[in-house]
Amino acid sequence: MKNNDVIIVGGGIAGSIAAAFLLKEGISVSLMEKEEHLGGLVNSFERKGYVFDGGLRAIESSGLIISTLKELGIDLPLVKSTVSLGIEDRIISLKETKNIKDFEDMLKYFYPENSKEIEAIILEIRKVMEYMMVLLGDEAPVYSGGEKRTVRDLRKILPWLVKLLRTLPKLSKLGLPVEEHLKKFTQDPALTDIIKQHFFKGTPASFALSYFLFYFDYNYPLGGTGSLARAVEHYLRERSCDIRTKTKICSLDPVKKIVQDQHGNTYHYDKMIWAADNKYLYSIIDPAKIQRNKLRKRIEQKRSSLKDLRGAESVLSVYLGVDLPPSYFTSVCSEHFFTPRTGGASVPQTPTG
Repeated sequence: MKNNDVIIVGGGIAGSIAAAFLLKEGISVSLMEKEEHLGGLVNSFERKGYVFDGGLRAIESSGLIISTLKELGIDLPLVKSTVSLGIEDRIISLKETKNIKDFEDMLKYFYPENSKEIEAIILEIRKVMEYMMVLLGDEAPVYSGGEKRTVRDLRKILPWLVKLLRTLPKLSKLGLPVEEHLKKFTQDPALTDIIKQHFFKGTPASFALSYFLFYFDYNYPLGGTGSLARAVEHYLRERSCDIRTKTKICSLDPVKKIVQDQHGNTYHYDKMIWAADNKYLYSIIDPAKIQRNKLRKRIEQKRSSLKDLRGAESVLSVYLGVDLPPSYFTSVCSEHFFTPRTGGASVPQTPTG
């Protein structure tokens, strides 16, 4: 293997985009991915002339992705993907922040006895959205390019920094899982579930309650979500990135800076970015081979803390082919449709005939 400056393990979208920015700065990169293709959960497949998304169904936080692609000079055609929320036969479309009132009205329709609790929850959602706007809104530099900033730019950023310093302590108090945080407002498990069941168990309240911001920022790449991964891969190959698919790293020596793949090939690195499973990373390091006591103890502690953890709930995808025109669906909902049931995921349902 040629001696590249950085090895990146994990060719999902995070590892691929990290490689792209390094190449942009003239840094040589080897990108290693255990699967046959790059992209990870950002992938699509075709069957009988139709494109299906195998992982990600749309690009959330599109502002960040669009800014990233623009900075890299990658042209990816996107179309707006409007989100709909439905409970039974009541469906609302989310196009702007005022639609939060529609969500409140829908909750009150199904849970009239919880009206005061719902008002308090909606107020909390609006408050958390304001906090997140400080982090992700137009004033935040997160969407701006990485070029050197002028004094004028810094004058714009300083007021934002003041807001950020005031906001971070408030966000830090929202680290509880959303299901626990909602108990501060209601003890009704069905109402709690209807609000939080779009999220994996244990999702921090700061993320879940601000998610209306992301609902307004959904886009869909023409040709499927896998188009994003393919566009980034094309960028990498154009710049002679050393891409090695079907390459699983099986051992790592952080002292000698060596990794080894499943075929016994050994690679030396100056710097490494691990963009793969963190638990797996610590499982392939042999602490006995590390002479430095402090480093060995840190690795052992990290391995111990990760040992009993498992991935969040998986999602079962069912793909259906139906003999109905697209107009049938557009008359009911928009492109991205969430339909939780009224009782909530954890509440036993009464069978109906």
